Amino acid sequence: MQVKFNNHNKDEAVRKVAYPINITCIKCKVDKSIKDYYKNKKSKYGVLKTCMECFKVIKRLYHIEGGLHFGGNKNKALERDNYACVNCGMTNEEHITRWGRRITVDHIDGNGRNKISKEKNNDLSNLQTLCYICHGKKDGRVRWEKWRKEKAL
Repeated sequence: MQVKFNNHNKDEAVRKVAYPINITCIKCKVDKSIKDYYKNKKSKYGVLKTCMECFKVIKRLYHIEGGLHFGGNKNKALERDNYACVNCGMTNEEHITRWGRRITVDHIDGNGRNKISKEKNNDLSNLQTLCYICHGKKDGRVRWEKWRKEKAL
């Protein structure tokens, strides 16, 4: 005898089989219910690998205290540059109203994001405050020059 599912029951049956009831948080190493995780469609079980409590701590370290980004020098660079773009002078408040995000901090030599920790240069002298437009122009120019050098070889 074949059982027919309507869409709701079929989804419920698949959910019970495909998803575990508890997942271990990669930070605190505690088994918690899947309801204790933020949703993330791209991950294996549809949730982040860290529980909500650990995620909030990580988020606070990265964004509020600037603790992990830029070796702890992000806020120092912002304060040094008076929360304004060093190229065009756009302030943080103007940046938030225009783009809905805070002004960015950039590595002058490009040795920052997506680099091995030994290669990162998070010295305060290597950091500058840039708006989205100036940051994009700078990074685009660097990529263009790199591509031209590779093509010339």
